[in-house]
Amino acid sequence: MRDKLFLYLNVKQETPVSWVITRAGEVLESVYLGSVEMLKSSAAEKEIIVLVPPEDVILAMTELPKMSQARLRQALPFALEEQLIADLETLHFAVGKRQTTSELPVAIVAREKIQTWLALLKSWQIVPDSLLPLSLGLPLEENGWHIAVYDEVAVIRLGLMQVITAEAVHLSSWLASLEISTPSFIEIHNYSGQSLMPALTMDCDRHEEMDAPKQLLIDAAKQLQAEPPINLLQGDFAIKKSKFPRMKKIEKVIKYAAIVWMALLFLYPTVSYFILQAHLGKIDDQIAEIYHRQFPQSKLVIAPKLRMQEKLQKRAAQQGRSHLFVWLADVGKGLADSNGVSLKRIDFQNGLLTMELTAVSTEALTHFTDYLTQQGLSVKQQSASLTGSRMTASMVIE
Repeated sequence: MRDKLFLYLNVKQETPVSWVITRAGEVLESVYLGSVEMLKSSAAEKEIIVLVPPEDVILAMTELPKMSQARLRQALPFALEEQLIADLETLHFAVGKRQTTSELPVAIVAREKIQTWLALLKSWQIVPDSLLPLSLGLPLEENGWHIAVYDEVAVIRLGLMQVITAEAVHLSSWLASLEISTPSFIEIHNYSGQSLMPALTMDCDRHEEMDAPKQLLIDAAKQLQAEPPINLLQGDFAIKKSKFPRMKKIEKVIKYAAIVWMALLFLYPTVSYFILQAHLGKIDDQIAEIYHRQFPQSKLVIAPKLRMQEKLQKRAAQQGRSHLFVWLADVGKGLADSNGVSLKRIDFQNGLLTMELTAVSTEALTHFTDYLTQQGLSVKQQSASLTGSRMTASMVIE
C-alpha cells in the first residue's frame, strides 16, 4: 500500500503550500507553507488526496433508484434542481456510496472551480488520485457538532453530508437565524488563535481545543485515512493515473515471468496442435450427429452453421409472439397489484417489450419491478426522472 499525501489547495494563496504524508494511519511528514519544488519531490509514488475549500462544495443527500452510472449522472441534476440556484450545465455532480437502497450522498461543485484546481495542480506537475472538500475531514458523531475554525472561516459538520460554512465572526448570529435543533455537545477545533467560545450561546456541552494552524491538515489527514467518503474526480473529471512500483521491487517477478513466457512461446503451439487434433475428429462427429437429427432428409452435412441459424431464427420468432401475451398478462397483474403505478406507453419489437411508466414514488415503482421479477421476467430499467411529484421510468422486458 502506497503512502498517502494530503494536500490542502487554497487558490486564494496559491503558494506556499501545505501537505501531510501518512503511512498506515501514522504521520510521517508534515510541511506547513512549503515550496512547490519540495511538494513535487515529496509527491513521488504517493497516493495524492487534495483537499479543497469547503465553501466551494455543496453537500447533499437525495433518493434515486439503483441505475447505471451513466443514467445516474443524467438523473442527478434534475433530482436536485430545486435545491440549486446556478445553471445545471455549469455544475459538476459527484456521488458517494449509497447509505440505504435509495439514499445517495452527492457533492456539487462549479465546473469552472474544479477546472481551476486541476489546472493549478497540473502547473505543479501534480496528478491527484482524489479531490474532496476539507469539511469531510471533520469528525462525525451522532447528536454532536464538530466545528473547525481557521483563516477567519468556521466549518460546522452536523451530519454525514450536512455542513455549514460561514465567517467565524458572524457564526453565532448566522446559526440563530437557522431552524436547527441544539446538539448534545459542540466540539470546537480552533486553529485561528482566537477563541470562538464567547460567540456561541447555545445551551449544550461545549469544548474548545486551541491548536496551531499547521495542525488543521494533520487532523484532517488522520480523519480521512479510510477510503474518502466522496471523490469529486468522477465523470468528465475522472483521472486515470498510472501506478508503477519501483523496478527493484519487481525485478525478480519480471525475470521469472520472462522465463515462463519463453517456455510457453515454444511449447504452446506444439501442445495445442496435438490437443486440438485429438478433439477435432470428435467435434466433427458431434456436429454431424446433431445436423442429421435436425435435418433427417439430408445425406450430407452442408453448411451446418448457416442452416441451424436459420432454423433457430424461425423458432425464436414463433416463440416471441407467444411470449408477448404471457408478458402482457403479467404486466396487467403487476399494475393491479401496485398502487400508484400507471402505464403510459407500451411497445413490442424484435422480441423486446418496452414500457413507459409513471409512479407516485420510487417504492411503488420498485414494488412493480419486484412483482415482474417474481414471475420470472427479466426486467431492465433504461431511465428514470422526476416530473413534478411523480417519477417517470422506462423499462424493458426481454
